[in-house]
Amino acid sequence: MERATAWCDGGPADGDLVTVPLDRTNLPPKFIRRPALALDEQTETAWWVGVRYGRAPFWRLPRAGEPWRYVHMPPHRLQSA
Repeated sequence: MERATAWCDGGPADGDLVTVPLDRTNLPPKFIRRPALALDEQTETAWWVGVRYGRAPFWRLPRAGEPWRYVHMPPHRLQSA
């Protein structure tokens, strides 16, 4: 299976380089999840949460050796009217 490098832009994993699989068309997945440490300073507790990143829209494919760019996708909160 072919693999590529992805660069996380924004959010708690900002700047991380990760390895992602390529599909049969040589494209990486549209979304990836990264573990991130969450900290509650009031109770002094920490836990791991999954953070979602989406493949950035591209106007050109990355050159050889360049990572694919993934942007942080914070969760949406539904608000009642």
